[in-house]
Amino acid sequence: MGEGIITYTPEMKTSFMHRYDADGTVHVEVITHDDVTPDTVYRVIADPYGNKLGDLVAGIYYFFVGVACTSCPAGAKGWIQIGGIHRDVNLGSSMSLTKGHALVLSGGAVVDSGVVYSGAAGQFAIAMEDTDSSETADLMLIPERIVTIS
Repeated sequence: MGEGIITYTPEMKTSFMHRYDADGTVHVEVITHDDVTPDTVYRVIADPYGNKLGDLVAGIYYFFVGVACTSCPAGAKGWIQIGGIHRDVNLGSSMSLTKGHALVLSGGAVVDSGVVYSGAAGQFAIAMEDTDSSETADLMLIPERIVTIS
């Protein structure tokens, strides 16, 4: 995401295409809403000008969940990872995860679903390790749009 960052202009647009890297990760190009923190979970919403990056909030529909790989200033254009393994993802709060469980969003926060990943609606990642009251975890991101969250 660090390469090719430019200052936002009203005419700036992004592609809807995915970028598939040799390490198995999948990225989408975005325009940032605010300063972006590495390893933090964000939502990616499409609008007529391309993908926009925003915070996780309740009541938003049809978006990707992605993780920033590098920092990025507000109003810049960059890339967010939406698929593949990402190490040390900031979960937003301390929680325990079980390896293989699906992660979902609830009230705008990342939570362990309590069930093994099955591809069910709302499941955006798989815990790659057991954690005990940790604020970070290794995740396998699933590049599918979330239709709704509570």
